[in-house]
Amino acid sequence: MRESLRGFRAGTALSPKCNAEALSIESIQQAVAEAFEVRIDDLSGRRPTLQINNYPEQVRQARKAALYLCRELTKHNATRIAERFGRKPAVVKRAVESVREIIHSDLDLAGRLVKAAQRLQAGLSQQRGEDDVALFTEQLAQDHRHK
Repeated sequence: MRESLRGFRAGTALSPKCNAEALSIESIQQAVAEAFEVRIDDLSGRRPTLQINNYPEQVRQARKAALYLCRELTKHNATRIAERFGRKPAVVKRAVESVREIIHSDLDLAGRLVKAAQRLQAGLSQQRGEDDVALFTEQLAQDHRHK
């Protein structure tokens, strides 16, 4: 899966320049919050509001996924993304590397990324009829099914 996602980043419809105005960091945060069932405020907060069960871990995983999608699907650099999440640019880079490393083996993460990408696709379809995110979603879903 990792290789196919790199292919998208390198030269297909998902290059950062493509959907610069269509996809925002906020829309990605919203889609990820819904897919991971966490509060959107917790993605950029220092401590999750709920300290029960595995919610803090859910928030950490959701934040990594959101940082990854922001870096892969927008034109924004690590500094700009970090600002929106209340983090440092190094955190963005580590999160992206972490997701790239584990996405092929963590089916739950891959499934939630697909779910978030589908939400983004639905939002874009309503706005402009774009299918860039559809390609990303389709590839993630195919890779997820092959595991």
